Amino acid sequence: APPEPGLSRAELVELLRIRPLRAVGMAALHLGVWVAAAVAIARAGSVWVKLPLWMLAGGAVMGLIQLDHDAWHDNLFPRPWQNRLFGNALSLLVGIAYEPMRHDHLAHHRWNRTEKDPDAYNAGRRSLGLSALFYATVLLGIPLSLLYFNVLYPLQHFCRARLRRHGAVLLCYAGFYAGLFCLLSRHGL
Repeated sequence: APPEPGLSRAELVELLRIRPLRAVGMAALHLGVWVAAAVAIARAGSVWVKLPLWMLAGGAVMGLIQLDHDAWHDNLFPRPWQNRLFGNALSLLVGIAYEPMRHDHLAHHRWNRTEKDPDAYNAGRRSLGLSALFYATVLLGIPLSLLYFNVLYPLQHFCRARLRRHGAVLLCYAGFYAGLFCLLSRHGL
């Protein structure tokens, strides 16, 4: 008889096993590729040399964001606080706070493809506004994400206490990036 389609229970259990060292290793790999690409970009003269390096750096950032996504679901470490700590560290690297992204993403799963889904730009009636929002998101992804997740989403969805904590996180981000840019400028980068 032909084998049953899909995964066996043993294969599924193995795929779902939490592997903290793998998560840390993957984060180190993606971060290392990102930093190496950034250094190479800073030293490259030609845009034709920089273009593939930008794509490599973008892939590394996407790898970090995918790990952050797994932390939102508490899939990387055995305890939720460990996932949050790791997720906050990854989020700091891309400049978008962890809690608003996690809150938004879990709401996306709860309300998937309905008008309450914060990620469904095409849910509901078609309109010029929905189309403009979709294409603006596609074309302006990172700048819009910085504004949306760090400012607009928390203002819409967080209570006062959570907003105060979020404000403190953003102040820490500002301090981190001010220090990082100061350090980089001293080294001519």
